[in-house]
Parts: sequence; structure tokens; C-alpha cells
Amino acid sequence: MGPPGASDPVSSATDGRPPRPRAVVRCGAEFDGLLVIHGEVRIDGRVRGEILGADVLEIGETGEVEASIEADEVLVAGSFRGEIRAHRRVELRATARVQGSIETPRLVLEEGSLLDGRCRAGSAPSVALAAAGKPSQTGGSSS
Repeated sequence: MGPPGASDPVSSATDGRPPRPRAVVRCGAEFDGLLVIHGEVRIDGRVRGEILGADVLEIGETGEVEASIEADEVLVAGSFRGEIRAHRRVELRATARVQGSIETPRLVLEEGSLLDGRCRAGSAPSVALAAAGKPSQTGGSSS
């Protein structure tokens, strides 16, 4: 048998916490520029610029991000200003402070979170129907 947690990717090695993300911008650290990442990433420091490609991007309670983000899933517990495009979902936790725009199929807002800006969540029925080659039920003419 290997070290504790070695065979179970869900548990941490010694303290029972969930597994750590593959990359972390720690509290007190700053990054300016283009950040292209794969896998799960957590930001507890300050990031400005553009963030692309994260499977799951988490902005921790001490995180301060001013950026354009494109990721599969974005979880915000800290401060964010900019644009978020998430392919799966965006979750704003109770401590989240967000200014800017969000575009995502699923949006979760915990009580206490702040969203000041523009939001587009879900799929527009007319767009989904048009993509499937079917006429929209809300408009258009029947032939």
C-alpha cells in the first residue's frame, strides 16, 4: 500500500482536504498578462490580463482578478472585474464580488454574492431551434 491518499485522488495526502488544483496563484502573488492553462486552477492572489483554457478556474476569497476569462467552469468567491465566458457553468459564492459580463449555460448565485453587470445564462430557444433547423415558435411565418 502506498502513502495515504495515493490511490484515492479525491482525498488529500494527510489532512482530509480535497485535492489541490494543478496550478495556484497564491495570496500575495501577482500576475499580469496572458495565462493559458489546462486542468484545475485556483487564484488566491492578483491576476490581470487574459485567462484561457482552464477546465475549472476558481477565484478564492482572497483572489482579485481583472481579466477576460474563457474556461469550462468558473467558481468565484473573491473579487472579479471583466468578462467571463464559461462553457459549462459559473458559480458565484456568497463572498463573490463581480463587475462585468458573464456568458454561460448555467449560472449559480449563492445568497450574499454581488453581480453588477450584464449576464447571459441558459440557451435562447430561438437560437437553439434555428441551429436544429426548426422554425421558432415565437416568431417567423409559417409557409
